[in-house]
Amino acid sequence: MQTYISKLRGFTPSIYFFMIGTFVSNIGNGMFSLIVSKVLYDKTGSVTAFGIVIIVQNIASLLLNIVAGYSADRFSTRRVSMIADFLQGLLILSGAILLRFGDQIIVLMTVMVLVNFVLPFFRAANFKIIPELNRGETKLISLNGFRSSLNQSGQLIGVALAAPLIFMHWTIAALVINATSFFISCFCTSRLKLKQANTPTKLGKVGNLYRSWVDIIRTLFLDKQLLLLLIFTIFDYISVSFVNLMEIKYATVTLHNAALLSLLDGAFAVGAMSAFLLINIWFSRVRFHTIAWVGLLIQGLMFIALCIFNDLVIAAIVMFIIGVFNGCSVSIFQTELHKIFKDNDRGRISSFRDVLVSIGTIIVIPVASRALNLDLNFGLIVFGVFLIVIAVFLVVVCIKGLFSVNIEDDKH
Repeated sequence: MQTYISKLRGFTPSIYFFMIGTFVSNIGNGMFSLIVSKVLYDKTGSVTAFGIVIIVQNIASLLLNIVAGYSADRFSTRRVSMIADFLQGLLILSGAILLRFGDQIIVLMTVMVLVNFVLPFFRAANFKIIPELNRGETKLISLNGFRSSLNQSGQLIGVALAAPLIFMHWTIAALVINATSFFISCFCTSRLKLKQANTPTKLGKVGNLYRSWVDIIRTLFLDKQLLLLLIFTIFDYISVSFVNLMEIKYATVTLHNAALLSLLDGAFAVGAMSAFLLINIWFSRVRFHTIAWVGLLIQGLMFIALCIFNDLVIAAIVMFIIGVFNGCSVSIFQTELHKIFKDNDRGRISSFRDVLVSIGTIIVIPVASRALNLDLNFGLIVFGVFLIVIAVFLVVVCIKGLFSVNIEDDKH
């Protein structure tokens, strides 16, 4: 804990603003995601509706990431992030107003789709802005770990706030809070100071978009290590989508109380929030290729464990463990991407990763949704085995030395 406090004291003002923006925006996201999943499940009695939303989100992401990554590399990273935050807040606030006059399902699904037209631009800019922050002596992996923790702590508080809102059916209030969180995040981003004075990359006019992507894809296919690294980063994000998909049915069918959805999601969030401890104690001291597979393996085993126990306490502990190793895995993979790729490529690399996440999600989630609807335990086992197989394949890749290059820690 003393090490943790000393790291906080070493943060620059830019890191504090970045963390505040991350924390606040995720409070709104946690509320919104939970309420949308509950409304859709109540109206349809199936996880399929929420699965469709996830698929539509990823189709939108797939289509727009090509432009989003290019924009993050060509224009001011900070400005792209601010515009994306502001537009998301404006869309959600408009949804809150329209909810008074329209059908809840139509309005909520429309808002989620529209927000996901903007989200790729925010993600590409956010990914690129992290290593560009004026962060003093703070290591990149530590910063990614803290960011992951604040993502989940914000989600946790959002879940806690969502519980009474679900009970009182105050969906409009949740949307207003979510919109406000994006406006606050936009302000925090405006206060950031970057190491390179936020200088945009000279990629030429928009007409050169195609050429810039060809260059990135050629680089990836010429270096199999980079391509494999990007591919393996997607599975932790798919795991989070699966958690969102299965929680409401697990709470309703296995625990016999839909309200316990908040507890399950909260346990996952606390786990991911605590991941920075494991990152700073162990993961930051071990070479990437020796621990890259651990997070996926543990998550797969824990999903299978949910089938064995029907006890609330044990289920919460299992969700906590899934959250810990998901947070660790996301942070270490993202840190490697930050360290390997150059500043003027990171926006497109983030978008290319999100394209792969979208493709993977579009393939995996319909199968997982179908399996969960047939039988909850069957769906959990299928997805758990899927992650274990990926982890084993990753072990083989590491043993063959494709990730054995000793990548130096980030330069300040």
